[in-house]
Amino acid sequence: MSAALGDGAIASDPPARERLLTLRLVALLSATFAGAYYSNIALVPLGAVLDHFHTSVALGALVLGGFAVPLAAATPVAAYAGEAIGLTRALALAVGIVALGSAAAALAPSFAVLVAVRVVQGTAAAVIVPAVLILLVSTSSERVRPLALGMWSSVNSLGRLISFPVGGALASAAGWSAVFWSAVPICGLASLAIALFVPRRAMARPPLDRRVAASLTFGAALVLGGLTAIATDRTGRVVGACLGAAGAALLVVAWRRSRGRPGSLLPVALFSTPTFVRSSVGGFVQMAMIVVDITGVSLFLVRGGEASTAVAGLVALAFPAVMVVASTVAGAAMARLGGRRVFWIGLALLAAGQGGIAVALRPGAGVSALLVASLGVAGGGAALVQTSSASGATRPEHRDGTAAVGIFNLVRFSGTAAGAAWLAIAFSVGTSYRALFLSAAATVGAVLALTAVLGRRPRALERRCP
Repeated sequence: MSAALGDGAIASDPPARERLLTLRLVALLSATFAGAYYSNIALVPLGAVLDHFHTSVALGALVLGGFAVPLAAATPVAAYAGEAIGLTRALALAVGIVALGSAAAALAPSFAVLVAVRVVQGTAAAVIVPAVLILLVSTSSERVRPLALGMWSSVNSLGRLISFPVGGALASAAGWSAVFWSAVPICGLASLAIALFVPRRAMARPPLDRRVAASLTFGAALVLGGLTAIATDRTGRVVGACLGAAGAALLVVAWRRSRGRPGSLLPVALFSTPTFVRSSVGGFVQMAMIVVDITGVSLFLVRGGEASTAVAGLVALAFPAVMVVASTVAGAAMARLGGRRVFWIGLALLAAGQGGIAVALRPGAGVSALLVASLGVAGGGAALVQTSSASGATRPEHRDGTAAVGIFNLVRFSGTAAGAAWLAIAFSVGTSYRALFLSAAATVGAVLALTAVLGRRPRALERRCP
């Protein structure tokens, strides 16, 4: 990862350099905010979207998965392509496409068109996170990197914080389309800030192995698409199983072809690195729990508790509100305790939050203090897992940082698609809300136990390997 162009011209002028770095940071964080805001605005008003198009909750997985599946599957290639054409240019273009797509989603005449627009937006949004992380890490020293990632995590959480109440309030006051319209100025301004304040970077990339790129991208898309299809109906389960099998075969092809090839889009050697594996699994679980918690609680309150969408959005606010606060201290906590300990504390809090939600969601309970508190505990845990996972996946010793960021975000965003499918499958088979969240608590607890057992290392390495 090379330094940004233009930095040397002002190196002798510290105030000017400081202003440039500040504006660059603001622009990058604005892209993070815009991406997080848009990727979550459909969670709370999902019921209103489904009611408008007269579709079932199971088909609602297509609205969420239509964005999440291409977002996850295209991330490795998007990271590579972004460096090939210029990260700044690619990032500004991607955020701009999301802005235009938001207007198209608001005007969608049918459910199928809405899903198609979400697919295009998800593909474009695949550039945002890897580009921001690469630009952010490459301009931060080792000393300030945890703090910079803490700011990234905090702004990421802030995007969700704003999207939940705004999405609920807009859907209640002006209809579901107003939710998508709200993303147009946010994403448009972020795209402009990137173009103005983030200098272009020159990158030298090895030739792209097109077979690996195609196998990895389509393999991941088929697996996640199959998971989404399984969640719809009986026919979808058959189709989903076939898609999943075909996708798995393509992923095997990508894996076999990438072995022993330096600079590959799929760096196989990374999967023997405990820190990277732990970070990827943590990112997957954390993203899945965001979807399960926010959408599950919102559906319970609107359909089971007869609350308005606006009220559901305000209740869901507890999750990202605590996440924002926890993210601001996560960087400092990692510097003091180490990334592994922060990661495990985060998983423990996330599991406890699922258990509390399960207890709180009983028939006729409505909005209780336990529900709000449990969402907050889960949000705090998600913040710690998110920050420590991002730090572990972007460590300087990774041989190819771009590939590491791409694969990390592929796994991480796959959690969003998995969470949406998990919800749809649970409701399609008649699972109760309490059983849903108890199973979520058990899943997070199992991940905590597994990573704790496999993550133990000699004390001599403890200080060097957070």
